[in-house]
Amino acid sequence: MNDLLYRARTRVMCALLPRLGRPGRVSLGGLELEVEQGVHHPAPLWGLSVAALQELAVARLPQDSKVLELGTGAGFWALAAARAGHRVTATELPEVPLHAPRAAAAHLGLTVRFLASDLFEALAKERFDAVLFNPPFHDAEPRRPEERAWCGRSTVRRFFEELPAHLVPGGSAWVLMPRADQARYGPQLSRFERALVDRRWFPILGTLELLQLSPRPGPPAPGR
Repeated sequence: MNDLLYRARTRVMCALLPRLGRPGRVSLGGLELEVEQGVHHPAPLWGLSVAALQELAVARLPQDSKVLELGTGAGFWALAAARAGHRVTATELPEVPLHAPRAAAAHLGLTVRFLASDLFEALAKERFDAVLFNPPFHDAEPRRPEERAWCGRSTVRRFFEELPAHLVPGGSAWVLMPRADQARYGPQLSRFERALVDRRWFPILGTLELLQLSPRPGPPAPGR
């Protein structure tokens, strides 16, 4: 996709999708969620939900995995993983409210550790079997707070840089990213073994892919 079309697509996403998803209750994958003002809506329009891809990732996790979801929003992916029996931590930016997903977890009898954190910031050196991330994949910086769910040029690059330090040996990240955006993050993605798990087509987004990413072995340490 050439740069002009890419930028036009980004502008359409930023203008349209925040208006489609309204705060309130939503039922998704058998889970009742409350979407608060300022939180990215997990199903802004019929047919636009990525829940099926998220559930597919959860189904492929090894039993009793230690799981981290970054940018949990209304909490669907984290709650789905906890419902499947995994030990789940979910983070969101400090300014994004977390009491709604906390209340949903309590109502469902699920245990999820919710933390305010910019990516891995609050996790020190903690490592996980699996990291789940539906990133703000557009290669642009947000101009307004409401664009943070879609535009994440520096955030996505920082995620790929910091990810290996938070995976146990043999661990993987499960990332949702449109095919049109992957080339723009090519140097960062090249650090990982990449497996295409599944894909779905969505209006505006195009083909959205669920990727399983495993860090490539680094060069041997000096003296080894």
